[in-house]
Parts: sequence; C-alpha cells; structure tokens
Amino acid sequence: VEYQRALVISLLLSLLLTYLLLGSLRAVIWPIIIFVSSIVGILGLAGWTGWPIDLSLYIAFGLVSVAAIADVVHVMSGYLFFHQQGQHHREVMRSVFSKTALACLLTSITTAIGIMSLFFIKLRVIQTMGLLGGIGVIFAFVLTIILLPVLLNWFPPRPSITAKKPKVTMILSFVQGLLQGVNKLSFNYPKFVIFFFAASGILLILGILRIEIDTVFSEYYSPESPVRQTINLMDEQFLGVSNMEILIETETEGAFRDPEILLTLESVKQWLQTVYPELVTHNWTLNNQLKQTHRKLMDNREEAYTIPEDPDLVSQLLVLIEGGDYEDLERMVSLDYSNARMSVSLKTIGSKKSVELLKVIQPEVERILVPLKEKYPGLKMTVTGGIGAWARIFDAISWSQIRSFGLAFMIISLIMVGIFGSLKLGLVAVVPNTFPMLTVFGLMGWFGFKLDTTTLLTAPIIIGVAVDDTIHFITHYRLSVLRGASINEAIQSTLSEVGQAIVFTTLILMTIFVCFIMVSHVGVSRFSILAVISIFSALIADLLLLPALFRVLQVRD
Repeated sequence: VEYQRALVISLLLSLLLTYLLLGSLRAVIWPIIIFVSSIVGILGLAGWTGWPIDLSLYIAFGLVSVAAIADVVHVMSGYLFFHQQGQHHREVMRSVFSKTALACLLTSITTAIGIMSLFFIKLRVIQTMGLLGGIGVIFAFVLTIILLPVLLNWFPPRPSITAKKPKVTMILSFVQGLLQGVNKLSFNYPKFVIFFFAASGILLILGILRIEIDTVFSEYYSPESPVRQTINLMDEQFLGVSNMEILIETETEGAFRDPEILLTLESVKQWLQTVYPELVTHNWTLNNQLKQTHRKLMDNREEAYTIPEDPDLVSQLLVLIEGGDYEDLERMVSLDYSNARMSVSLKTIGSKKSVELLKVIQPEVERILVPLKEKYPGLKMTVTGGIGAWARIFDAISWSQIRSFGLAFMIISLIMVGIFGSLKLGLVAVVPNTFPMLTVFGLMGWFGFKLDTTTLLTAPIIIGVAVDDTIHFITHYRLSVLRGASINEAIQSTLSEVGQAIVFTTLILMTIFVCFIMVSHVGVSRFSILAVISIFSALIADLLLLPALFRVLQVRD
C-alpha cells in the first residue's frame, strides 16, 4: 500500500509539473496515454510470464517510466519550441520528428541494453525484471513514434499560429534564461569547467574505493520499524533469525553410529561456539539427543552428558531414541545413519559476513574431518542453509550486477562510437555518461551507503538517463554542424532546443523518485535518493561538461 501511495503521488506531482512546464493540458494528456499504455504492456507481459506484482515489478515500472517520459517530453518540448518559433502545425511535426525520432530510437536501444544487462544476473527475480523493463522501453518508443504523432495531429497541444506572437510562459522564459547562462559559463570558462569536473571525478573515485559490498535485510527497515524491532528482539532474547546447516555425507551405512565420527562432530560444534561466540546462539546435532539420553540413564549426573566411547552403548542409546523421540532424530540423521546434519542458529548478519563465514567455516570443518577420511573415503561436507545460500547468492548477485553493468556500459559506448561515425565524438560522448556513475557510487562511498542488491539497481537508471540526454544533445549538435553552423552556434542552438527538453525531463523524473524517498523501506528510499542524484548529475554533465569538451577539443565531426 505504501508503494502504491507513493507511486500515485509521484505521478500526480509529475503530471502537475509537466503541465506547468509545457503550459498545455493536452501536452499532459498525451504523455499519460503513452505512459499508461507502456505500464499496461508491462502488466500484460507479467501476466503471460506468470510474474507476480511485487517490489521488483514496481522497479520495472520505474525503469519504463524513465524511458517513456523521456521520449514523450523530448517530443512535446520540441513541439512547443518550434511552435514558439512561429511554425505551423505541419512544419512543427516535421521539424520535431525529423530531429527526435532517430535520437529516441538510439536512446531506447541503449536504455534497453542497460536494463537488460540485469538479465545476466543469476537470479530469476532480477532477470525477469530486466527482461520486462527492457521490452517495456522498446514498447514505449514504438508508442511514442506511432501513437503520439496521431494524437498530436488530432488534437495539437497549442492552437494554430495566428498573426499574434505565440505566448511564452514564465517557466519557459526562466528555463531559456538558465540555459543561456549555462552556455555563457561553458563559453567563457570551458577549461575551468573541465578542470572542475576532473577534480570532482578524482574525489568521487576516492569515494568509490570506500564502498562496501554488503546486503543486510534488517537494515532495509528503520530502527523504529516493527520489523526491525522484531529482528532485534529475536537476536537479543531468542536464538536469532539466521541459520546455517552443515551437511556431512559418508556413503557408508551406519557411519553415525560410530563414536569416533560423533566425537568429531562434537569437535566441530565446540569450534564454532569458541570462534563465533557473539554470533552462534544454538547448535543442534543428533549428539544432543544422545547426550541427554545418556545422562538420563546415568541418574541425571551432569558428568554423563557426553558421547559414550563404546559403540554398543551408542547403538543402544539410539535404539531408545528411535523408540521415543524418533521424529526429532530423523531431522538430524538419515534413516541408514550414513548422512547427518548440524543445525546452527545465529544472529542477523549480512551477505559480506556470510561470505566471510563461508570462507572460514568450510575449510576449517574439512580440516577437522580429515582424520576420518581414511575410514570413510566418501566423506564430504557442505555448508548450506540460510547463511550458505545467502553468501553464495547475494555475493554472486552483487558481482554479477557490477560485471553486467560494466559490460552494458562498454557495449553502449561502442554503439555511440558507431552511430556517430566518429571515434573522437564517440569518446567525448562517453565522458559525460561516466560522471553520473562516478557521482552516485562516489557519494555512496563517502556517505557510507552500502552497495547492495537495491542500490545497484540504480545502474540501469544511470545508463538510461545519462545516455538518453547525451544522445539527444549530440544528435542535434551534429545536425547543426552538418548544416554549416559553427561550434558555438551549434551549441547555442542545441541548448535552446534540446537543453529545454533535457531540463524538463530531469525535473519530471526527479519528481517521480523524490516521492519514494519517504517510504519506510530504507533500501527503496536510498535507491530513490541515488536515482535523483544520478538524474541531476547527468543534467549538469550534459549541459556544462559536454559543451566545454566540444569547445576545447574543437569537435565538429
């Protein structure tokens, strides 16, 4: 309910902002239709694939909304821009789609690649989210190119041009004035702008080196949350909420009737309690029942709470247990006594600690079991359960996300070099796309945000928004240069037309994610904060750094 409320509020605020920015009710209705149609398409795909409505689907909605809103706002902003230049409706449509259609196609492809990079993470929930999100982005582009022109033809956002000069809203005047100021800054001090971004980049890289990869589910909730308080209560007064299972297999029937292997199992238990007293709260094996039964037979003498060294006595005790408490016994040992388990309860830990435990416990337990290998050559052990699965899955997720994100960024960079037909222009285009990534992950390091499965999901948004704005900017810039404009004239024209759309898109997308900052789920809240930061830093890089690079490097082709 909380996420649904935040989603509704964010959509209402973004629509209100869209109306204020574009100054036309029809300019708001058409984005709604495209956005809703894209979401319906995602829901349809989710229905056909059997995917439930959960948090990952809401994130997929967010990823698709970024692409859908970006495409539509660029078209609508361009329409209003050319309308203000005095062009008639047909001329406006021709001008808008001749300049934005190719850019929208390229941005949709690159954004889809960024989102679909999640498909290479070996977890079905994230794979499906990446697949649905990527398809949704392409679907939003198709709607923008096919459905939006029809709607604009039937119901133009503004009335036909008359002799009277088109009205320019106060907000549009402010945005254009802001863009002129940005252009003057990069024109007068291009080297200073580049130096500022370079120095900031170095500081951010130092912050990246401080990032800790760790996922702690309990920290997704605030200290006042009932969920967090319940977890703390379980850790402090009960046995904790985490568990670890150590499975020992021998391939020998009756092996766990042997006192030698039972005593070795006891050694593993004592080692765990000695090395991790602050984590291990309880340790249960079939030895617990054996020792209890042995003590009862010995008049409850405390010194009898041990594992007998006599195999016959052990067999007799097991017969007694089988006749009484057999259900508990079969939970700890197989029917033929060839395999057994050790169940360990622990306090709440994260994926980083889980990985550390796995790396220490696995080899140490194997070392303790080595003397038994001669007698039981098929002996092997596996650390599993919550901790074992947690360590393997989430460590793999984190590194898979990093690798897939890096691969997607490399592919997109190569695509940009290819589509612009210039190595120099393609490499320059990569620079402003890198800055939002440095900003997000650098600030995470400096402010102590952990790189977990939630915060890593900002990567597709960073790729999508940063690359989208850059492609729109460079596409218009190249068209202006090819038509004979100088570098300064091309930048001025691009900032006036495309810069306006980039500012509008940034403000609307930031409004969407700002509403999710206040949710109780700390993971979603931090995800939203990082998304806002990435969107804003992409705006700054494209409006300031990219023009400065064009001027200093004299990029014309």
